[in-house]
Amino acid sequence: MSCDISPPKFLSSPRPHVALASYPRSGNSLTRSVLEGLTSTWTGSDFCRNDTTGRDGLTGWSDAETVHDGRVWLVKTHSRFETADQGGAFAQFEAQRAILLVRHPLHVVTSFWHFVLANERQDRSVPASTFNTFSRIWDVFISRVGAAWGSFHRFWLTRPLPLLVLRYEELTSDRAAVLQRLYDFLYGEGAADAAPALRRLECLKSQGA
Repeated sequence: MSCDISPPKFLSSPRPHVALASYPRSGNSLTRSVLEGLTSTWTGSDFCRNDTTGRDGLTGWSDAETVHDGRVWLVKTHSRFETADQGGAFAQFEAQRAILLVRHPLHVVTSFWHFVLANERQDRSVPASTFNTFSRIWDVFISRVGAAWGSFHRFWLTRPLPLLVLRYEELTSDRAAVLQRLYDFLYGEGAADAAPALRRLECLKSQGA
């Protein structure tokens, strides 16, 4: 099946925001790429700082990386709304629904460790020996990140919002099923643009996206 999926673009008219919430190192960037293919629309972010590295750690931010207004539909967030300021790093935005991306906490902590010791570069990792070299720091790191991981997910699981929970492990092992669930959640109530989204869904599934 030949797929003709247009590059992501900004919305021509606003629609109620959907939060794409995840604890850092849970696969948010991959999920955003999947969603941009499905919706043909840029995903935004509540991140406000102008850093030099973006999703891939190499080429910088996408066009919508710090956008959280009416130009985007889905907005990435690693924050909790009541503490969203965090020194000006995150902007607050209103969401009518939310997608919560969950990754196994042990994998999150390990990935986060590499991220921090690699000077927050997405494309780098550190030698396995660092776990022994800095064993005391690692023990504290596990405890603190693990506690923060739990607090973050408790917050989002108790919000009075329609919520879709996705597992990162499902995204990497059964992408087609996850795409179907995303489509049903985003377009399942007779959205005007459901038909073209369904065509994109079938194309992406046929390509094994």
